[in-house]
Amino acid sequence: MLKTSVPFHLFRQVLIVVGSLVLCGVLLGYFISPKWFILSGIIGIGMVFSGVSGFCSLLKILPLCPWNKK
Repeated sequence: MLKTSVPFHLFRQVLIVVGSLVLCGVLLGYFISPKWFILSGIIGIGMVFSGVSGFCSLLKILPLCPWNKK
């Protein structure tokens, strides 16, 4: 059985947030307006920057969220 009181690890939370934003950008771009594809592009650029530089601003922000407080 899953423990719901324990939050996901930070890296897993980053993957969930980034994957959700890319998926939203693609779906909105397909169904609403092609301009929404820019969102997925910006997220992709951020992932490349994070991989090259080793700095991920989302990893700095997520520990401050209330569900990550102990």
